Amino acid sequence: PPSPPPPTYLAALYGHGLVVQIVIDLKADLDKATIGRTPTYVAAQTGHAQVVQLLIAGKADLDKATSSAGATPTYGAAWHAAGWGARRHTRQRRPRLR
Repeated sequence: PPSPPPPTYLAALYGHGLVVQIVIDLKADLDKATIGRTPTYVAAQTGHAQVVQLLIAGKADLDKATSSAGATPTYGAAWHAAGWGARRHTRQRRPRLR
């Protein structure tokens, strides 16, 4: 069976800044990817700016790309800013680009 995601990833995904700060204080790996996405990427993609700021302050690698598509946390933030992250969670389709 697959191993569960690390606490850093889950805290970043759900926007739990306090947990992220505790993980940083414990000197945990802030760049461990889960399902090809780093905690910084997933926090940026889901719009958790406070968590992204904490990860940056904790020296997370902003240039570490996802293993699946090569996207960086900056791409994840742009994805969220475009509104596509929210649509994904409500199961709406992404707008088609022409």
